Amino acid sequence: MQTCTKVKRSDKLLQLSVDLGPLGVRNIYSGIALSYTPEQLIGKRVVVFANLKPRKMAGGMSEGMILAAGGPGRAR
Repeated sequence: MQTCTKVKRSDKLLQLSVDLGPLGVRNIYSGIALSYTPEQLIGKRVVVFANLKPRKMAGGMSEGMILAAGGPGRAR
């Protein structure tokens, strides 16, 4: 994860910039802000679904999806 910021006017969305190597850097919007802060995600490795059609979301275009799983106390 290269960058991660909270999306203005949204309680749930984070904007992530993820380097996918040969596929380039992807801009991804994810509704995980209630479970993770941007600081917790910077530098982390994540699973990304990169074969999805880009989708317009609040603030910009999302070019993938993050797969996240939580342990005890993380379920929402």
